[in-house]
Amino acid sequence: MNFARFIFGSILFTSFLFGTWFESVPRTLILPDNSILNCFASGDQYFKRLHDSNDFTLVMNQDDGYYYYAVLFDGNLVPSEVKVGEADPESVGIYPGAKISNEIYQERVNYYKSNGSERDSRDAPTTGTINQINIFIRFADDPNFSEPRSYYDGFYQSQDNIPSLRNYFKEISYNTLDIITYHYPGSILDLNTSYVDDNNRNYYEPVSANNPEGYQSDNDRMQREHTLLANAVNAVSSQIPNDLSIDSDNDGYVDAVSFVIYGSTNDWSDLLWPHRWSLYSQDVFINDAMVRDYLFMLTDLSYFNVGVLCHEFFHVLGAPDLYHYDRDNGAPRAVGGWDLMDIAFSTPQYPSAYMKWKYGNWIEMESITTGGTYIINPLQKQENVLFKILSPFSPTEYFVIEYRKKDGLYETNTPGNRSGLLVYRINENAGDGNQDGPPDEIYLYRPNGTLISDGNFNFAPFSLDYGSTEINDNTNPNSFLYNDGFGGDGGLNVYNISGSDTTMSFTVSFGNPIMEVNPQQLDFILSPGEFAGQQITVSNMSEINTFISYEISNSTILPFANVQGGPDLGNYFWTSSGNAGGIEFEWNENIDGWQQLVFPHNDEFSTQQIQLPFDFPFYGELYNYVYVNANGWIGWTDQNETAWENSNLPSAEAPRPAIFGFWDDLNPINNNSNQTAGGNVYYFSDSSMAVIWYNNVARWLPGGNEEYSGLYDFQIVLRSSGDFGVNYASMDGVVSSATVGFQNSSGDIASQIVNDSIFVNDQLSWKAAKIDTQIPWMIISTEENDLSGSLQTGESRNIYVQAISSGLEPGEYAAALHIISNEVDPVSVPINLTVSGQVPSPVLPYINIDNSDNGIVQLPENIDSLFKEVADYYTHVDTPDGDIIPILAQENFSQSQIIHVRDVLNSLLKDVPGASFGNDKSNISNAIGASNAIIFLLNDESEYENSSLLNLYEFGVGGQDLLATEVFPETSNEYIQSSRRNATYEEVLHFVHNYGIKIAEPYMQNLIVEAMQTAIENQVYAPLNDILPDDYADEYFALGLECFYGIWAHDPNSDGFSGDREYSFINRLQMEQGDPALYRIISEYFGETWNYTPKLNLMMDASFSMQPDTSLDYTFRSQYLRNITAVGNSDLSIAGNNYSNVITGNSGNNTIAPFSGSDTLFGGGGNDKAIFQGPWEQYFIEPILDSNSFRIIDVMYQRDGLNILHDFEEFEFAGDLFSIGNLLSNLEQKNFPDQFNLYAPYPNPFNSVVNLEYDIPKESSFSIIIFDLKGRQVFEVYNGKSGPGKYSAKWMGRNTFGADAPAGMYLVQFRTNEYLKTHKVLLLK
Repeated sequence: MNFARFIFGSILFTSFLFGTWFESVPRTLILPDNSILNCFASGDQYFKRLHDSNDFTLVMNQDDGYYYYAVLFDGNLVPSEVKVGEADPESVGIYPGAKISNEIYQERVNYYKSNGSERDSRDAPTTGTINQINIFIRFADDPNFSEPRSYYDGFYQSQDNIPSLRNYFKEISYNTLDIITYHYPGSILDLNTSYVDDNNRNYYEPVSANNPEGYQSDNDRMQREHTLLANAVNAVSSQIPNDLSIDSDNDGYVDAVSFVIYGSTNDWSDLLWPHRWSLYSQDVFINDAMVRDYLFMLTDLSYFNVGVLCHEFFHVLGAPDLYHYDRDNGAPRAVGGWDLMDIAFSTPQYPSAYMKWKYGNWIEMESITTGGTYIINPLQKQENVLFKILSPFSPTEYFVIEYRKKDGLYETNTPGNRSGLLVYRINENAGDGNQDGPPDEIYLYRPNGTLISDGNFNFAPFSLDYGSTEINDNTNPNSFLYNDGFGGDGGLNVYNISGSDTTMSFTVSFGNPIMEVNPQQLDFILSPGEFAGQQITVSNMSEINTFISYEISNSTILPFANVQGGPDLGNYFWTSSGNAGGIEFEWNENIDGWQQLVFPHNDEFSTQQIQLPFDFPFYGELYNYVYVNANGWIGWTDQNETAWENSNLPSAEAPRPAIFGFWDDLNPINNNSNQTAGGNVYYFSDSSMAVIWYNNVARWLPGGNEEYSGLYDFQIVLRSSGDFGVNYASMDGVVSSATVGFQNSSGDIASQIVNDSIFVNDQLSWKAAKIDTQIPWMIISTEENDLSGSLQTGESRNIYVQAISSGLEPGEYAAALHIISNEVDPVSVPINLTVSGQVPSPVLPYINIDNSDNGIVQLPENIDSLFKEVADYYTHVDTPDGDIIPILAQENFSQSQIIHVRDVLNSLLKDVPGASFGNDKSNISNAIGASNAIIFLLNDESEYENSSLLNLYEFGVGGQDLLATEVFPETSNEYIQSSRRNATYEEVLHFVHNYGIKIAEPYMQNLIVEAMQTAIENQVYAPLNDILPDDYADEYFALGLECFYGIWAHDPNSDGFSGDREYSFINRLQMEQGDPALYRIISEYFGETWNYTPKLNLMMDASFSMQPDTSLDYTFRSQYLRNITAVGNSDLSIAGNNYSNVITGNSGNNTIAPFSGSDTLFGGGGNDKAIFQGPWEQYFIEPILDSNSFRIIDVMYQRDGLNILHDFEEFEFAGDLFSIGNLLSNLEQKNFPDQFNLYAPYPNPFNSVVNLEYDIPKESSFSIIIFDLKGRQVFEVYNGKSGPGKYSAKWMGRNTFGADAPAGMYLVQFRTNEYLKTHKVLLLK
């Protein structure tokens, strides 16, 4: 055990203000021999101490005036024999962190509060005007105050945009409270005059050998302090005008009095320390009002700032402290930096809405008693800022909600960088405030916060912006109650929390959530190559206004029935014998061959590395060994091996990777044992498992400590299957300060079963197991194509489950579908598949096509002969889950035809961002891959009788055929001349439809069928007589695709129909009007254009247009292409369309016209020309530095758009031809600005939008940033690069977070590497 364990890293060299609690304020002491001692001061008005950087407490020895390391004696701190700096305190058994006992501390608290030193009510009213009296004091041996009176007055009252006591309370009270401070003695020429006491400073310090004049007792100290302050009041009272109202509530007492004493603390003195007290021992009056409660301040900036003044003045208004006076009680902070009365920053944050309501009377608290969605304003507003929700499980504890927005002078100082909802628990049994807590009157929920753990205050705000949108009894944080220290569910259910904006919204649900899942098991029986679907319905059967969220996943079957936790991101679940329907308690004892482990130290691994007789899988790694740590955990690396203090998981600071059976500061017998060590650790292993047994191991105590902290008897078990767990036989001692769980090697994925809470008990086992979420034979989907969502009361969702037998050996298969919710227990539905028959359907193995230039290879000789007898060539399309979709081609198929088929397939499977159906097609691609279906590219119709092909179909291989005689890529004469229909789109869609959509998207398939039935009823679709009814929907869907993409738009049959008089429309406009249901499905699934890049290999002097032209039939189809790449060396003319394209020329002389859209053009080799429709003066033309490229932007709407051009030699504008040289020469003569400039913003002042105009003479990087008068960045208007020109921008009067900036003066700064200009603008409200 290292004493350094007690060092608090947060206190080193950093000072924090916890209300009137000061932490690690640097101090410099002068010793009797005039040497210097540097140390730190921490404490509050009831107890403070000096300490070094290692937290060893220092006290003065009154016999010689020097400082010694402190030890505890009868609850008090006394000097040891070791003078500071003369020896290592650890080496002589002195411990860091020494403090007075809780009993002595409470005596001091009571002393301050005794003798009528506290009023029963607040000192002053919370509205109106309060005139505060402030008196400056210095001692007889002190110099004059170094700063002018105006300097000190600035802390009390200042201009509107500078923090001060007056401004702060005006703002938080919504201009209902005005605090005016009058300083005395009166100032002369801004000198800070003061009352000068007759005594020197040491008179107010404790007596010692070096200070015989010091006070000798608490009573003596009180009398000296009260006499000092009474004399100061009496000395200045005559200067205070008789008509100055200083008792606004007419209770006979001065509302507010403060004293500011010159200098800093004298460290060991109880008197010279910032505090509040009462002048109860003397009767002193100002204008007939008695001075009683007062604030005692020091001018050292470590203690004297606006935050401390505001904290203390809120006490004047009756607000209590929210920090614990007993800081060593082990309880977590209650509200942290989210309230002025817990932590007061130098520029203070607001008090919470609850504190404003109860102790300020400035806002109303609204009660929520019915479920629904509510709107809340940020705390900067006065209305609708505080909501109360009762707990169904407690008559004395309830919840309140507020919205804290990082905006303005004060609220930007809240913890972290988040804005959002804060949720608090209020405990009416706790009294006023948290100073005596726990219990605490007000507690803030935050991630990982528990009854014994602080958690993370920075992440306390709930907001959609951070993915934190709900709080209930199962979230982190959960809405636990205090419940007399036992905790328990709070019953809060707030969800659907919005992002942070001018307001926020949230939904409240009441009632007990009930989720029903039907059926509770699915069974499939399939022949090889078949697939089938069933559905599961999830319903919210709760009381009205009760919300249930859910997430759906699938996996292999777990080795235990009732899941208690998981999955984590490594797909581990766990359960325990304490969970109904979980596992039984296990214990491994009657085993021969236990071997004892030897530990060099009680924080290290044993000297032996345990060799496992099996490979143990853990978070994706395999291990054949394991290390055992003395502190109750096992692991595989030395990352954080000696970390004795347990923490939350996951954590990169914790051991990793590791399984934590009972991670605490344990103390088994070791080579460096102290007298409190106890117990040994043993291990056993065989081919099925390894057991590590902590046999009655003790918990660590410092040497000489006689307390009993526990003996722990538990086992960690690893199994060859990859399962693991822990068995607890007898856990006699503290079980609420350990971490139980497991985490990966990076410390970013973990399952935390418990941290610093009670979970472990005698005769308990828990087990964890990983599931495989890749189930190749099962596909799940929903109507919304989203595997997560929420259900209101009475709502249901269908989950579609598809089973595929392709490629599976005959036999039994089992998996589970999981429905996981934060509101109810998870449900797992068993899914069983039986594959009948004797042999599986044939499957093509993976064939590498990477070494082929175009991804097409000959079929290898070593594959199944059934495939070799059908095809000669092979290619494939990759699926998102790593599978493939194979394409087999016979010899008559050209390479360009195969590539075209593959391109169309890729296009049909490409995501269409934002679309209802096509936003994410990964499920469909994966389904096709899982089905092992094949696109068969056959020579001609005679192949329909190919016995090998028929055998493949007979054996369960699925697929779609397509003939070489009906595939015509864009480069073919048949395409250009529109002489033959290209069947590729129809047949490839059949393939995607049958083996993708029907399997993975049954809801979409239902919509297709419904649209088809409506189309038949409306006589816009007439199925052919020679197709089966089961195929009607296939043909209807394909006709819709062909109509949408213009395949029939040139009306080849002259009858206005697509197909053989099957579909009544030939273009998408007709289709949208006459068959809107199919139009929506097609457009939302496939998108507006084709998503592949055709390769043009045309004859010499040929042209290709993507612009619709009624004289060119093929353009009815080509208008929906995106991107073109020309190959070969022919001289080509290419015309773009109105979409954004990438057009690439070949090595010939190309002429390319982009048309509208944002196009990127590559001329390629040869002498290439770009054609634009307008005169060159109507274009913004900018050379791109260090390249033979141009940016050309058409100023006319929807003509030639925005273009980037590479490798062009000529440019034609409205028939005028320019070479590169001509164009550059003209550009030089164009009237660009010749210097940078930021013009005066207008209008100015403004109240919503200000216009900013500026000039750029050359391509440059620059920024336009809005600052406030303190130099803080408010908003970034622009930060990037632009070419030469005249520009304009706007600032909408908002800050970086999108919130309205407060009214006031701002600076607009325009900056480049060689230019800087600033204008002032005034924002009015």
